[in-house]
Amino acid sequence: MKREGSLFDEIVDLDNLLNAAYKAFRRKALVNEVRRYRSDLIANLLKLRQAMLDGTVSTGGYRHFIVREPKERQISAAPIEQRIMHYAIMNICHPIFDRQLIYDSFATRPGKGTHSAVRRLRDRVGGYRYYAKLDPNRNMHRVSAATWLTSVSPTPTVSAGAYLEVIYQ
Repeated sequence: MKREGSLFDEIVDLDNLLNAAYKAFRRKALVNEVRRYRSDLIANLLKLRQAMLDGTVSTGGYRHFIVREPKERQISAAPIEQRIMHYAIMNICHPIFDRQLIYDSFATRPGKGTHSAVRRLRDRVGGYRYYAKLDPNRNMHRVSAATWLTSVSPTPTVSAGAYLEVIYQ
């Protein structure tokens, strides 16, 4: 298994941040926070980049609300700057982690979604009469940051570095 080196430089690259910004803006063109951030996009991205380099990125300020369609669930929306940072990290790290996932993992993977998961489940379940109905997403917001961080701590594939410091904030 190949070990990835310093990913932090790739994460804070301005082209990656710009790509991340456009992903974060998708379907949010009319949101005031997005409009303000876009009005001076390059300057805002340069400030975010510098904060990431300095290790002074501010986190928090999530907006919490309830969505009732198709079922009731709590949503925690990060401020636009943090969403850009999330996308910047995932643009670089997702391909690395994706190679390690089992075939039957479907969440947030290109080309694999709900419909693919249902088709795969039907193939696997076959003629069984009984099944367990599980909804792990309903409790995901209850997983502590410390628990989650132990699962992304340095692995044989990803070395610890500045990018983990950004995540730890």
